[in-house]
Amino acid sequence: MTTDGRAVECGPLRVLHIEYGLGFGGSAISLAELVRGLKEATRVESTILTFQAPGLNEHSYPGTEVLRWRLWLNYQTRADLADRLARWRIPGPLRTVVWKAYGLAAYLFEWHLTRAITRLVRSRGIDVVHANNGWELSAVRAAHRGGARCVIHFRGYQGGEPGTIRERFGAELDRTVVGYIAISASVAEAIRKLGAPPEKIRTIHNPVTVEPYQAAAARRAAIRATHGFGPDDLVAGVFGRITSWKGQVEFLEAMRPMMHECPALRILFVGDQSDATDVSYHARLVALAAAPDLAGRVVLAGFQHDAPGYFNACDIVVHCSRTPEPFGRVIIEGMAAGRAVIAMDEGGPQQIITTGADGILVPPRDGPRLAAEVVALAKDPARRAALGRAAAQTVPARFSPPAIAREVLDVYEREQ
Repeated sequence: MTTDGRAVECGPLRVLHIEYGLGFGGSAISLAELVRGLKEATRVESTILTFQAPGLNEHSYPGTEVLRWRLWLNYQTRADLADRLARWRIPGPLRTVVWKAYGLAAYLFEWHLTRAITRLVRSRGIDVVHANNGWELSAVRAAHRGGARCVIHFRGYQGGEPGTIRERFGAELDRTVVGYIAISASVAEAIRKLGAPPEKIRTIHNPVTVEPYQAAAARRAAIRATHGFGPDDLVAGVFGRITSWKGQVEFLEAMRPMMHECPALRILFVGDQSDATDVSYHARLVALAAAPDLAGRVVLAGFQHDAPGYFNACDIVVHCSRTPEPFGRVIIEGMAAGRAVIAMDEGGPQQIITTGADGILVPPRDGPRLAAEVVALAKDPARRAALGRAAAQTVPARFSPPAIAREVLDVYEREQ
């Protein structure tokens, strides 16, 4: 131990990163960026444990071992059961029995998962278990039983009553958790209210590597041509999984009466419903995009591996979440590509964008105002260019992966 309380560097720090999310969104992408930053800037040896389906993250962790397990019971299976029970006409007592049976199955699966992760921690000499998606008891218990430290990365808001974290972990597990990482100040405040010890909370933003976004400018014309966009079209891009809280339907409804003001304006949606439980929301978006007055002006491109290329294919990036965004990774990605970004003035975006300087913030859930800003920016090439240039300077100064990795390493090396 050094005099300032940091661990002595006597070998590699072995970290098991557990990605509990099932869809390929900002959480998984940010973890991949962090792992690359750790590899460049520190002595960390990372192993990834993911429950995502093969194909979603095949190219995310070059040079890092990736273990893929099946998460048999999860938030999607629970939501699917709730949906089925709502549609089935069965007596209330039987419904209660079904839920109790599911609860027992979930408890047993959690027990099995904890044992499996514990064996992994012990067999590989893991020093730190990094839970990438908020509190997951299997990660914390496995770290405790395997003699490792645990760091919990809160990449979103989690429900619960005040004090929930302390009640679920208890004193023993609380000592195992050496740090709680929040991706924004609003998330930090939320987990403090849930009972995370303030002295263990650290706000560390998500990182992004700018070079791929700069290099992808060369692919702009080809991607636009793939989707039928001409050289004079103005493309407003919306990136993210198609799910109700992301607000894609509401954005398109707000834009619909405004499209006539800018005949060159086109709208591009990039993302799928891989992590959404409400498939009807995607169907609503598809139907709206096919309306006669929008036909030919709206493209749903689905999931795309070449995110840097698609950001460059746009002229404006729109972030239209209906609830406070914990951070907003697509915002810094759009800024890295030198695009003018418009986002909601709440949650994480408030900590990213300086409105009027390197982006635009609009009142939350104000569809007409958002649509008006999109149209105004589409008509003003000089302002788009100025915002894009400033955005491209903001990102490397504040969201560099090696710099973010060093902050995370400080949390890893805290003593229990």
